[in-house]
Amino acid sequence: MKILYDARTIRHGRTGVGVYTYNLLRHLLKIDGENTYACLFLRGQVPTELQGLSACDPIEVGVDYQHHPCGEIWENLHLPHLARKLGCTLLHGPAFLVPWVKRRLKIVVTLHDLIAYRIPQNYRFAYRNYLKVAIRRAARVADRIIVDSHCTKRDLQEILGVREELIAVVHLAPSPGFRVLEDAVKEQKRAAHQLPARFILCVGTLEPRKNQIALVKAFEIAKQRNGLPHSLVMVGDMAKGGEAVSQAIKRSPYAADIQLRSYTAEESLLYFYNCADLFVFPSLYEGFGLPPLEAMACGVPVIAGRVASVPEVVGDAAMLVEPTNVEELAHAMANMLADEDQQRLWRQKGLRHVTNFSWTRTARDTLAVYRAVA
Repeated sequence: MKILYDARTIRHGRTGVGVYTYNLLRHLLKIDGENTYACLFLRGQVPTELQGLSACDPIEVGVDYQHHPCGEIWENLHLPHLARKLGCTLLHGPAFLVPWVKRRLKIVVTLHDLIAYRIPQNYRFAYRNYLKVAIRRAARVADRIIVDSHCTKRDLQEILGVREELIAVVHLAPSPGFRVLEDAVKEQKRAAHQLPARFILCVGTLEPRKNQIALVKAFEIAKQRNGLPHSLVMVGDMAKGGEAVSQAIKRSPYAADIQLRSYTAEESLLYFYNCADLFVFPSLYEGFGLPPLEAMACGVPVIAGRVASVPEVVGDAAMLVEPTNVEELAHAMANMLADEDQQRLWRQKGLRHVTNFSWTRTARDTLAVYRAVA
């Protein structure tokens, strides 16, 4: 079987879906000895390590899925013809992007979340409605829908009425590059990246859904009541509503102890995780949520919100709190950082738990979906 794999979300500085699309493809090519792949990339974005692989036929196109409506026109009119020309019998859209009309081509689509439905205010009006239409159409034409969590599976069933037998839950995994570093390396990288001697870390796009303002308030309470000596480092690029986070930081009486960093490459993020004393993930909704697992893989104790897919992902390896309860969050942070035995316990739990996730397993489960619809 020849599979058409839409890898256009793989680009320099990739985050989120781009990380998923890249890691899944890389591991599919490692374990799949039966099929070949025609992979769509934006021009100039084919990763070096994927070039020259016999099982991967990279096809560079100039149509970006982010260009509306050109992207949709190309997806619906040209892509099915391209698939036939290449001899592909199955298309996988790892980012909800598939033709909206059913063709003879078998279609597998990955729907990572239903944020547009659950938290519509997270997006601007036009983009929110576009997402709703695109997700609904993808769910209707797909022969199988891959989701990252049972939480998203329930959302698909409740909101869009998708039949259970059409949905496959395939968990994601942190990149193998996330690991515990030696203390000497940590201190070297701490100085190189100008990181505080002691700090709490949060990683995620700056937007209301990620709930960073609650984290800033909880940090202020912990500083004021408990004399917390730590700084707060927040890593993430600005999205809709993110300006409110930066304003909250500027207004904070502890603004000097809060650093706002733009999203950084995986290698640098590895150092941020390793140098942190605590990782906090107060997000209000996630289709999966990789950062807590990345932190665990680096040996950092984790506090996360008891909402959506997060408990499913972190299991009993993270301290769970109500993310909108600022007092509870502040108390958990202060208690964790004041107790070395507790930190050690959660660190060990995290390192054990993260071994349950791997991209090889994700690729194997995805390959099983391909076989089921072939």
